[in-house]
Amino acid sequence: MSFNYFTSFRTIEVTDFLKALGICLVVLNHSSWHNLEGGLNILILISGLNFARFSLKKDNTELALDIARLLKKLLIPSLLLMGFYSLLFNKFDWKEILLISNFFYTQKIAAFPVWYVQVITQLMLVIALIAFVFNFAKWTRISLLGFSLVMLFFSILIPPFIDQYLSSAELFWKLPHYIAWNFILGWVVWASIEDENQSPLKLCICWLLIVISAFIVFQLYQEISINRFLIFSSFATVLLLFKKIQVPTIFYRPIVILASAVFYIFLLHGGIMYFIQILMIDHFSYATVAVCKFFISISLCCVLFILVTATLNALKTVRESSSKVSNNS
Repeated sequence: MSFNYFTSFRTIEVTDFLKALGICLVVLNHSSWHNLEGGLNILILISGLNFARFSLKKDNTELALDIARLLKKLLIPSLLLMGFYSLLFNKFDWKEILLISNFFYTQKIAAFPVWYVQVITQLMLVIALIAFVFNFAKWTRISLLGFSLVMLFFSILIPPFIDQYLSSAELFWKLPHYIAWNFILGWVVWASIEDENQSPLKLCICWLLIVISAFIVFQLYQEISINRFLIFSSFATVLLLFKKIQVPTIFYRPIVILASAVFYIFLLHGGIMYFIQILMIDHFSYATVAVCKFFISISLCCVLFILVTATLNALKTVRESSSKVSNNS
């Protein structure tokens, strides 16, 4: 039985596989392996793909409701955590709480990537506004791919013009106009793979767009490490070519949990690492601390996700049982 367990394979959605890898890269990068960049870019790409898959063809009202639900899930825990860190460190930054500090400086109080929450919120609000003005549904129902390509073109063209008035480099490009292309590229990928009868030419063109877009932004605009370009392009290619992949059975459950717990890990790993650093830095080597920060933060976040999910499911079962009893009586 153990032999089968280690040699058998199970099928998993490629988006779940890449979400798990992406969040692991984010945590590894924050653990001190700073050359492993690109994980967050993959998560943004998948977010864009899911947005195109579930929301982009909807009319303005339904699209606005989807954006409101997304922001609710993002902002409530994020703002609560910001408040917690403000109390913990006895500091307060109204720009951080109002989700605009990424336009002024890179410092933060909260021990998680606040800029990401700010940028996604800003980007969603801009998308909602543009959708209201230009009626996305009208164009996406004609050609989702054509619409996505036009939006991608403008999202890559706009950053240099904004940079004439705002020093993006000093803010490490953590701004909505430097993330928009990444999110919209997910629309292009979905538009290329949604049809079951995928055209090889369409896939080839989409792959070229992935590589060219990433090269323009990462290497020409930002002039940052080639590692981010290579990692992002490789993972995005896998997303384009495969809908499902086979993984060894022993890794299936951990991958599923990691993919499901992405938001928990994203929000909480920084705080866990902060306390691990304080407790271990004077007693262990740099490498040992880095390894512990990665494994302990990932593990604790996944355990918390499992406990919260199990609790919510149990409460849901109790409510449903109580409702049935009330109805029967």
